[in-house]
Amino acid sequence: MEKRQTIRAAGKRKPPVAGDTLYLFTGMRGAGCTRLATVVCLSVEQIRVNAREKTVSMVRQGQVPFWHEIEREEVEAIALADGFHNVDDFFEFFAKQYGNGINGVLIKW
Repeated sequence: MEKRQTIRAAGKRKPPVAGDTLYLFTGMRGAGCTRLATVVCLSVEQIRVNAREKTVSMVRQGQVPFWHEIEREEVEAIALADGFHNVDDFFEFFAKQYGNGINGVLIKW
């Protein structure tokens, strides 16, 4: 399956918004940096990955936006769309990369 999204930690930099042009690269921290594609951002959503508990929460819109833990099937769909072979690989990556997990944004293109 082709990767069509990414999860990035919340930080100092403002996340993109739908309609922005995204420049996709690989090897950003090395001499082999290569641009993979130029795409249009379709959506940006807040996401929280808890690698220790193997849960994912996202902000749902209502009268007042609220965090909602998503179902396992939706977690699997996010993991596959992000280029992981399965949900276990997804949580293992976030555990190694971020420890307990990450608060950030899910960017889709």
